[in-house]
Amino acid sequence: MRLLLLRFFAFYIDSLVFSIITVLIFVLHHLFLGDLVETFEDFRSFDLLIYYFVSYLCYFIFSEYYFSTTLGKKIFGFRIEANKNKNFFIKIVIRTFLRVIPINPISYFFNEEKKCWHEIFSKTFTKYIRRRS
Repeated sequence: MRLLLLRFFAFYIDSLVFSIITVLIFVLHHLFLGDLVETFEDFRSFDLLIYYFVSYLCYFIFSEYYFSTTLGKKIFGFRIEANKNKNFFIKIVIRTFLRVIPINPISYFFNEEKKCWHEIFSKTFTKYIRRRS
């Protein structure tokens, strides 16, 4: 149960990171278009949804593919493990898209391996790496 909580906190930190990235991309995009003031005057939170989804995909795919971890996972000592062959990028993309499924975290409790669906279907797993004291 401890590892599950650590994974939750790691994802929470990652959510904060890509939320900040989302706002930065949104503001910079509209700043360069020259309609930043008009955008904020007629702002709807739905406007951020596409930016949020794009930053989510970019953050997780880039981080997990190049570093086999994300900032949140690194802070809490986790690493993505998989057979790093030519299909590794595809596995990371599958993993990232499946993580969006709302009931994905619940799937952890309903299998013997204690993996979420995004790990089972992408043939990856999150490994806890103990920190040295």
